[in-house]
Amino acid sequence: MNDSRSLTDASSDRNPQTASERGEDLVSPIMSDVGTKRWGSSETENHRTSLAQVEHASHDLSQAERLDTVIQRTGLTLEKAWRSENYNDYRFPELATSALQKMQEEGAFLFDSIATWLIGLRKNVSEGPNEGGTFGQPPVTLYSDTSARFVIEALVWLDGTTAIHDHAFSGAFLVAQGSSVHTEYEFEMKEEIGTDMRLGSLAWKTSEILTPGMARPIHAGEGFIHALFHLDYPSITLVARTTTSVTRQYNYMYPGISSRAFLEPTRIKTQIRMLKALLLANPQHFQSLAESLLSDADLWTVRDFFATFYEKRDSVPDWDRIVAAAAEGQDETHISAIIQSAGEARKIAEVVALRRKVRKKDLRFFLALLMNVPDRSDIVRMTAERYPDSDPSEKIVSWISELSDKYDIGLTFTPVTLALASAALDDMDLQSALDTLNKQFPTAQLMTHRGALSDAWDELHSITLFRSLFGSPVKGVASRR
Repeated sequence: MNDSRSLTDASSDRNPQTASERGEDLVSPIMSDVGTKRWGSSETENHRTSLAQVEHASHDLSQAERLDTVIQRTGLTLEKAWRSENYNDYRFPELATSALQKMQEEGAFLFDSIATWLIGLRKNVSEGPNEGGTFGQPPVTLYSDTSARFVIEALVWLDGTTAIHDHAFSGAFLVAQGSSVHTEYEFEMKEEIGTDMRLGSLAWKTSEILTPGMARPIHAGEGFIHALFHLDYPSITLVARTTTSVTRQYNYMYPGISSRAFLEPTRIKTQIRMLKALLLANPQHFQSLAESLLSDADLWTVRDFFATFYEKRDSVPDWDRIVAAAAEGQDETHISAIIQSAGEARKIAEVVALRRKVRKKDLRFFLALLMNVPDRSDIVRMTAERYPDSDPSEKIVSWISELSDKYDIGLTFTPVTLALASAALDDMDLQSALDTLNKQFPTAQLMTHRGALSDAWDELHSITLFRSLFGSPVKGVASRR
């Protein structure tokens, strides 16, 4: 790309004049009848309110125009820097990270300011690679370079969370508003099934809390597999990314299924939707057609079937026959991995559903740990790091109690069952837990309810939401680096 213009010249082409520079008056058209009427006290107060609103709107627009200047300057600077590297994809993550950090220092990229930039300035945003997509609530393209090689986006997050994924592009992301639990993973491929699905082992690598101003580079491919859980409502993430794909993008699911992202064949979707209707209206016919479909289905169909119906298996007339039918046409290890991933997907769905209801930041943090951190000891460690003045086990038990009191989580906790949970966090077996409870509660009361306590112990260790705390993990933990 040959562009001999200076950065200043290029910027002037891109930046429209502000309203004040064009000689436009933002206030007087609204105030054209001021002074033509006699005003009573209420009318005067309304007038003062209107004036304040006008001044506030004018201030917001002025702020948005300054934000636009920062956006354009950042985009042009990044474009020039990458061009000097001959558009080397391997250099872009470092350049993008630096550009986003500088951009955040120069402008307040908050939810309200981005909304004013988009709507108040009547921005006709370019069609970036994520425009109109679901990755963001919404995604907003702030800048697209002249050669269409990269974009800068603002991703608004309310209740959404990301799947575990890698990237087909290079770039960087930065937390601009709110905070997020960022988790990285490793994937070891053992078998490739076609070009769109791979089986192997997925392992948790590390988790950290990102706060405003913290940026991370994005490297294309499975060298950077991660997920983000946003703690605040709303949260804003800035992304600078290439528009061309250098590889395929994959989503990942425990215990180790990697499938191509954004690939959902319409035929399979329609069949699954029809089966969902059949399960409600005619379960026996559902049973017959589901067995027929699965007996010679491809692995994509099998995966989507179990991802949809695993949580509904109690409503299926004969679930074991469904599993057997799927195993007829597929390797048994494939079916086992898919069913395990369906169980993990159910846990994720429960956490995401709770997240839509929960606004309290520390409870969202707890949900983030339950969703992304597979090992109890690391959940306790991260809780201790975030709340150094509190006992981490007591903190976790208090969160369990609060979730149980306010939301339907599948198990009602009492002081006795909360004490059981605390014992389980300390790696006790049932007998040791009961011995501990004998010191806290009347012995006669415990002996009377010993059977119920044993059932509660089993239920505590089987509840999907708390699998990473109390259940047997279905995944490994990567070696520390």
